[in-house]
Order: sequence, then C-alpha cells, then structure tokens
Amino acid sequence: MARPRAPNRRATSCRCSWTICIEPDQGTRVKQRPGGMPPHPSQVLARRGLVTSLTWLALVAAPTVAQAQFGDPGGEGTAATDTGQIGAAALSTPRYMGADHNRLRALPYLSYRWANGWFVDGINGVGYGGSPTPGLQMGVHVGVSPDREESDDPALRGMGNVNRGAELGGFAHQRLGSWLGGKLSLRSHLRYGSGEDRQGGQAELGLGWGTRLGERSLMNLGLAANWANQGYMQTYFGVTRAQSTSSGYTEHKTDGGLRDLRLSLVVIQLFSPTTVGLLMVSQTYWQGDAADSPLVQEKRNTMAVAALMYRF
Repeated sequence: MARPRAPNRRATSCRCSWTICIEPDQGTRVKQRPGGMPPHPSQVLARRGLVTSLTWLALVAAPTVAQAQFGDPGGEGTAATDTGQIGAAALSTPRYMGADHNRLRALPYLSYRWANGWFVDGINGVGYGGSPTPGLQMGVHVGVSPDREESDDPALRGMGNVNRGAELGGFAHQRLGSWLGGKLSLRSHLRYGSGEDRQGGQAELGLGWGTRLGERSLMNLGLAANWANQGYMQTYFGVTRAQSTSSGYTEHKTDGGLRDLRLSLVVIQLFSPTTVGLLMVSQTYWQGDAADSPLVQEKRNTMAVAALMYRF
C-alpha cells in the first residue's frame, strides 16, 4: 500500500534507494533518489526537522555558551506525521561562560514533534513552530534559563549561584537562496526571562551556509552575533559590591550590548533513513562588557559536540 502524502506536496516517481531531501518551499520528506541529478546540498538530511534538532542540540546543550545556531526548536516547517527523536551527545564545553577550562560530559536527548507544529523536548521545553510563507519558519517556545553554580569552577567561588527559571523564546529562519554552490539561511532567536531578576534578555542573529560533502553528508558554516540586555549581562558577567567582597574580584557593572561573536562548523552524516550523526566545533569570542569582566579568564571559548540521533 502506498504511503499517503502530506497535502499540497508534489508527487515524485523514483526508482532508487533512500535519500533525505527537501522539496523546495514545500517542507521535508524522505523519498527515493531519482536516477538523475542528486538533490541540492541543502536538501539532504532534513527529514521532519531531524537535522535542525540535532544542530540545535549541539549548540544548546552546552550551558549558555552558545545557543540557537543553525536550528530552530521547531525544525523545518510542519511535519507530515508525528515524529520523535532519541539520542545521546558527548560534549566538551567551558565550565562557565569565559572559563579557561573545559569539561567533558555525556547527555541524553529526547524530543517529540506533532504534525500540527507543537513540539516538546528536554532542551527547549514546549513550543510551536510553523511555516507561514514558503522559505520562512517561525515559532515560539517556553524553556528553562541557564543556571550557574559556584561549584562549576574554582574561579566562581564567592559569586553565588544563578538559579534556573522559565524563559520565553521566539525564533525565525529564512532561506535566502544559493551562493558559491551552497545554500544561505538567516536565523534569529529572542529569549527573555533569565538572570537573577528574571529580566535578562538576548537577541541572536546568525547567517548559515550549507553544502554537501558526499552522497549522505552535509556541512554547515555559521557566523552569529548575540546581544544581551543589562539584566542578563550583570547576572552572568557583572560583579556586585557584595560579590566583590566575597570573591575578591573587582566590582564590575555592565550595560546591555553585544555579548559575543561566534563561528561554527557542523558536519552531519546520514547512516540510514532514521539515524544521523553530528560533529560540531564552535569558537565564541566575548565582546564588550562581557570580555572586560574579571570573571572572563579566556576571551575565546571553544566547544565541541559529537551526537547520534535516531528518529522514530
């Protein structure tokens, strides 16, 4: 029996084995690869948000070092059917933003996305994403803000703990077209609710370029800038008078502004129609009051992630 197609999608007749691809401006699907030209690099490995969820995992799982790069929580458009994802990732991340040492850890990952656009996972919380116009994905979510504990690193002794809290977010992803044999995309992400007073906010803007490396592999290069308001900057990079007394750091008052610039490289490998591996390396360059903070011992932080995901 033929598998029913999602509405408003073109029928495609094929004769070969599986390939993950996107039909331009009509969402993602798994289809058999025709005997002619293979799909465009950016059209590979994108089954119902699997790739974007993996990339988002690679960038969000690290505690507040880098977020929302080349992946929105809701994935690409609206899935034809309900789908879940389960996997694990090994991470090397800074102990805190600006730390001069990394720590190794392993994290599980579980998410589920409904065909109507709603999604839930352990990183982004609960949200909704959809595609109001071809090439544009937008959505909102409610997640958890990053925490920080004195025990994370000896350099944080006397600084007190930053607790988690509810954080509101909104994201958008716009495909821009082709450039130098790859596909360009523009992504933005707004978040609000972090920090000690729950008034910390961030705005991130990222540009991505993706191309194929092989029949079932994809590479993404990314450049992103992140701005933060005074509430966020003071919580994670400032030093109050009381903290100065208990920690020995010089008092440091912050303003809102550019927080960091980030470069990233992501390589994605498709092992089967349901199994994907990911390798990611990113460099974060702290800027402005963040870079001037006495807490920042290294103005360039490196993060690496290796992940394996299974879709069901």
